[in-house]
Amino acid sequence: MACRHGAHRMARWVVQSGQVAVNDKDAHGNTALHHAAAAGSVACVDVLAAAGARVLAQNSEGATALHFAAYRGHHRAVGRLRAAAGVRDATGKTPLMLAAFRGRTQAVSALLACGAPANAQDAAGWTALMFAAFTGRIAICRALLEAGASRDVAARATGQRAADLALDAGYYEVADILRNRHAEPRTPSPPAGVAMPSLGLLHPPPPLSGLRTPGAPARLRRKSRHRPHMMAHTPTTKGSRLGRQSALAAKSLHAPAEAKLDAAPPAAESAADRIRDVVSRASLSYMSAGTPVQRRGQQRRQRRLLEPASPYKHSHSSAWIQPWWRGFALAATIWMPSIVLRKALGKETPGMRQAWREKLALCLVIALVTAAATFVSFGLSLLLCHPVDPVSPRALAARHNATFADRRIAVRGRIYDVSRPDAARALGLRDGDFGRDVSALFAPFPEEAARCGRWPPGQSPRSCLGAGAGAPSARCTAAAPVLAALRQSRTAAWVTYQWDDVLRNGARDGLFVHNEFVYSLRAANGTAQHLLLRRLAGTDATLAVAASRALQELAPCWDVQLRVGRIEGTTPGCVLTSGITVAVTAVLSTMILIKMACAVVFDWAFSLQLGKTTRRFARAATRVPLVLAAVTCYDESEATLRATLDSIALANYASTRKLLLVVADGGAATAGILRRMVVCTGPPSAPLPYPAVGEGPRAFNAAEVIPGTYTGTSGIVVPCILVIKVGTARERTGAGAGAGAAAAAATPKAGNRGKRDSQLIVMQWLRSALMNDRLTPLEFALCRAASMLARAEPTELEYLLVVDADTTIDIECIPRMVAAMERDPTVMGLCGETRVANKRESWVTRIQVYEYYISHHLSKAFESLWGGVTCLPGCCSMYRVFARKGAALVPLLVAPEVVAAYSSGDTHTLHQKNLLELGEDRYLTTVLLRAFPRRKLVYVPRAVCRTAVPTSLPVLVSQRRRWINSTIHNLFELVLVRDLCGAFCCSMRFLVLMDLLGNAVLPASVVFCYYLVVAALLGRPVAMPLTLVGLAFALQATMILATTRRVSYIYWMLIYIAALPLWNLVMPLYAFWRFDDFSWGRTRPGGSGGGGDDDDGAMSATAFITADERLALEPVPLMRWRDWMQQQGDQQATQ
Repeated sequence: MACRHGAHRMARWVVQSGQVAVNDKDAHGNTALHHAAAAGSVACVDVLAAAGARVLAQNSEGATALHFAAYRGHHRAVGRLRAAAGVRDATGKTPLMLAAFRGRTQAVSALLACGAPANAQDAAGWTALMFAAFTGRIAICRALLEAGASRDVAARATGQRAADLALDAGYYEVADILRNRHAEPRTPSPPAGVAMPSLGLLHPPPPLSGLRTPGAPARLRRKSRHRPHMMAHTPTTKGSRLGRQSALAAKSLHAPAEAKLDAAPPAAESAADRIRDVVSRASLSYMSAGTPVQRRGQQRRQRRLLEPASPYKHSHSSAWIQPWWRGFALAATIWMPSIVLRKALGKETPGMRQAWREKLALCLVIALVTAAATFVSFGLSLLLCHPVDPVSPRALAARHNATFADRRIAVRGRIYDVSRPDAARALGLRDGDFGRDVSALFAPFPEEAARCGRWPPGQSPRSCLGAGAGAPSARCTAAAPVLAALRQSRTAAWVTYQWDDVLRNGARDGLFVHNEFVYSLRAANGTAQHLLLRRLAGTDATLAVAASRALQELAPCWDVQLRVGRIEGTTPGCVLTSGITVAVTAVLSTMILIKMACAVVFDWAFSLQLGKTTRRFARAATRVPLVLAAVTCYDESEATLRATLDSIALANYASTRKLLLVVADGGAATAGILRRMVVCTGPPSAPLPYPAVGEGPRAFNAAEVIPGTYTGTSGIVVPCILVIKVGTARERTGAGAGAGAAAAAATPKAGNRGKRDSQLIVMQWLRSALMNDRLTPLEFALCRAASMLARAEPTELEYLLVVDADTTIDIECIPRMVAAMERDPTVMGLCGETRVANKRESWVTRIQVYEYYISHHLSKAFESLWGGVTCLPGCCSMYRVFARKGAALVPLLVAPEVVAAYSSGDTHTLHQKNLLELGEDRYLTTVLLRAFPRRKLVYVPRAVCRTAVPTSLPVLVSQRRRWINSTIHNLFELVLVRDLCGAFCCSMRFLVLMDLLGNAVLPASVVFCYYLVVAALLGRPVAMPLTLVGLAFALQATMILATTRRVSYIYWMLIYIAALPLWNLVMPLYAFWRFDDFSWGRTRPGGSGGGGDDDDGAMSATAFITADERLALEPVPLMRWRDWMQQQGDQQATQ
């Protein structure tokens, strides 16, 4: 411990005392010398060396003390430990390799001076020069080269040299040094007339003038006391488009510390993917030695505050659950053989059968949750609370005497039904006995008498002692047949007394209460215990009995000697169920009130500031951020497309600072319409290949890029890039790649890959441009088109506006969204209010008006107050492409792990299918929250857009099926995100969990509501839950008046309430049963014929590819900007 903290005087005293051997090891094999070297204490090293410490001692991972000193950069300690300069650890690494990787320039110089081998290779064939090149250490590379390090050594696994590693990692200066033999780095010059974007973090463009560049929060600028592990694992996403294309490491050596803290960890590109075994497996635990001791809670809190979001080792947070879930699905459906699924239900492929099993397992889970909610709401009270109608002594005598057919008697407080003549004869009852307490006629039951150990003198368990008849009667019987007949007549009712009967008249009548039962002293007259008990008359004796040992000895006998009834009140079971009902009602009421209050507070206090514009947004166009407006379309009519593009063109934002990007998803008619609407300013490109979202042959696609301008109906001209997905050669010709133009008709919907693929074209392009990664031919064409049309570099596209083709935005929508982004740099995404454009077209559109309103002004307003909107709708949202931190650009929307998770092709479970193929917009929001939990997603109500909603019931049900299923699966993903704001019941995770459970029991809630209404009409005690339901709707009406101040929405709310069975019963049940339906269906009326994005979404096996087709699917070429420009220049020179 002394050496770990650098206390050399204490270390000297311990060594001199002789109580400890200097070469003793701890549980990890570390000696005191290891700890001293990790702490950088030269004095402790000298003390230990003088005491005979072994410099060559290795711990359990083969590391010497010099490994610690080199890794931590303690160059002064390196000289003392020079004898271990050539020792390797368990992975074959020398101290020089560690120092080179960590950028410890002085330690490297010291090690080289000590004769450390410069060309030593570890187990994977890496040298110190390779580690320095891969991490961009220019000074260390030069020092190693001067010391004789070889450039030509290649890694064993990948065959790459140091220059190749530097190039793949994006460090071109280092690569130039290694290739050009100490020459100064060369900067390639683009051809004349071409504006080459500075694509990357090494040379970011200067900040736009007039924009505020905020600093990082103070808590993010603190330095962690924990040192990072060496060479942390660089993850890759199996099956993702990022893994196939490549993703550059996002960290730059030249970026400031704030940027590194906020930036997401780097994802792996293709070269890094090939060398991941070399880098990832070197995270040795001994590198954490020497860290100051902290409590585990402090360590966890500090990591959450200071470290960026953890990268994904899997595409989804729930990946660790998948094996368990598969097993549960199989166990839940083991009664259904696969052969029956294949033959009877048509589930041909293993994927379809697995989806069916997972669907039933999910339905089973939902049924169990619903059953639990039903049990808590109703079953618990039926089980524990058995209320009975109170029967007072007066009521017993008045309603159950001999003149009534319903004849009853009371024995020791219990009511017995003796209406049958045979029962009365068996008990020997007379007419005067009915309606009275006849305890004196019957001896107690044996099991009751056995509990009494003290009987009055002259009495026994077979004696008839009752309070009702006074003295024992001569008709008393203890015969077993009579007692058996009496037992058969017993009911659950008791003779009930009110507290007034005991407290006011108890002293006169000799009544007292003990443990909810009423006892009378009349039967104790003349006994020894009467004197002891008479002071209890007229009181609740429960406390007095608990305090007296004598009374405790007598109490077991009172049930057979003195009991006359039961005090009127609630049973313990009813008290428990009432408490649970009150607690649940309180929690739900509190949540409703909090959400309503937060929504009103947000509307009144925060919403006006979010979208507030100032004069600086009306200045010259060059001072306004450049906005990329991406519109995805499939089969919309010309009128619909023109309305959408006109609304963007007419937006009160400088047309020179807007760049339209329209992506046509394989619809031939829509593509023709767009070609007529966009005026080309340059020649259209040939079909350019790119990696697509899909499996088998659909994993590749091709698209045309057409630069041009769009002229709105008002004459405003906006630069526009048109991307038309045309499919591979096989799809375009209807045959193999070798088929000619005369082939048969092309494949239907050639090039169609879905909306997510269209979004990923934009995201992947921006990611590659921002990070100076290798470009596909499509991305290079987009870079050229953007530079030509916008007269700006792609790295200046700071904001991305996504708009659906059937949505129109208001004239102030874009300015207000940009204003919200500029006012709060921590906002990484936002959405506006979506209103129904065709609200009066049919009854189906009418029932959707209030649903759209409440989902924005209640749910999104509440979530926005905490900066965690859980769903940014795809109809109209804006994202921050990157954040500016000093001179560095930190990718947000296009961060490698975000693109990797969103482009994942690993959709082999029902959960993954629902995430990626049905609710891509919501899943993108989930990925952003998971990757950057400290940033905000907000709602700007003043940024208004209008969308056309389904007009027929089948279309609406199909749309809501997708939305409900994707909502459930995305909420489950969010529940697993630990870093959401708040704690326990006051956290976003708790609220997300409540939303998830609420969606699961939605059908049951409608049935509950109707049950409550019917029960209230029948006079049942359901006032509390019914009040909660009424409170919810009353508060919504109040919120409408407080937020919109438009009474018309009360009308829309009443229409919505009338359609509640459809919203909360029919649609959820249909969605649950169609969990394994991954098709989009027809979600809107198409104007050009054909359906919507209705690709078959069944979980089928990967499409079979023949050998000829596999040869036709050539890899997509990937080159950097300068290589593309050089190739283009060579082609022009040869023409």
